[in-house]
Amino acid sequence: MYHLNCLQHISCRFILILLVLTAGLVRPVCSDTINVPADQPTIQAALTAAQTGDLIILADGTYSGSGNCDVDPAGKNVIIQSASGPANCIIDCQNSSRGFYIHSGETSAFQIVGIRFINGYHFDGGGAIFITSSSHPVISNCEFINCSAQYYGGGIYVRSNSNPMISNSVFQGNTSTYGGG
Repeated sequence: MYHLNCLQHISCRFILILLVLTAGLVRPVCSDTINVPADQPTIQAALTAAQTGDLIILADGTYSGSGNCDVDPAGKNVIIQSASGPANCIIDCQNSSRGFYIHSGETSAFQIVGIRFINGYHFDGGGAIFITSSSHPVISNCEFINCSAQYYGGGIYVRSNSNPMISNSVFQGNTSTYGGG
C-alpha cells in the first residue's frame, strides 16, 4: 500500500513540474478593441491594424469617403460595432460606392452590428454590402436606407458560396432591377 501511494505522489509531482515548465509556452488569446476614429482614422485602417477576434468600435458620427466606403475585411474575422446604435453611426456612401465588400472567406466570427448604411451604390450589385465566398458573416441591428444597384441587391447582394445571417435589420427605400433589399 505504501509503495502505491509513493508512485502516485511521484506521478503527481512529475505532472505538476511539466505544467509549470510548459506554462510559459502557452500564450492566452486576447482580443483588442480598436476605436474609430480615436485609435485609427478610418474603418479600413482599423481593419488593417486588426487581428482576428478584435473588436472595432465606431464612434457616433457619419463616415464617408476613402477608407470608410468599399471597406474590405480581407478575411479578418472581427466585430465592427457602433458605439450606440444605427441612429448615431452612419456610413454614407454618397451614391458613389458601397459600404462593405465581403469576399475572403469571412465566417460567423465576422460581424457588422448597429450601423446605418445610406446612399450606397454599385453598378453590378450590393449597394451597401456585397457578400461572396464567405460562409456565414453576421449582420445585425443595421439599417439600409436609399441604397441602390443597377442589377442585383440594392441593399445587400449575396452571391455564390455565401450564407450570411442577417437579423433585426431594416431595409427602406432600396432599389435595383432584381431585389431591392
